Amino acid sequence: MSSNLHIGAILHLYCSFTRPPKDKFLVIVCLDPKPLLVFINSRINTLIQRNPDLAQCQIVIDAENHTFLDYDSYIDCSEVCSFQQDHLEEQAKSQFKGTVSSQVLSEIDAAIQKSPLISTRQLSWIAQALKG
Repeated sequence: MSSNLHIGAILHLYCSFTRPPKDKFLVIVCLDPKPLLVFINSRINTLIQRNPDLAQCQIVIDAENHTFLDYDSYIDCSEVCSFQQDHLEEQAKSQFKGTVSSQVLSEIDAAIQKSPLISTRQLSWIAQALKG
């Protein structure tokens, strides 16, 4: 496994499943039993802003402490996406951007646990990974 693949690592990946498909920054929140990641967005989607259950799952990631960012952004902890381990390993060498601060990682943990969209099984995996 690549040393760039660790909890809290930020990767810049092409996401064919977004509309439109595009490159996105994602944070690794779980690697075992399968990789789960959350999106970093430049702004909070209006539909999320209008839904208090989802809005509480958005956290700020500051550009001052995360120099790969051009401006403060938001980590969407309301849902996770999964990538194949081999795809991440292949991309991690060239697409690794940095690691979130320990404070932001703690905030990610708290926000993810509030999400109504993430399965109980995935919440358990993530909690174990973030505490590990």
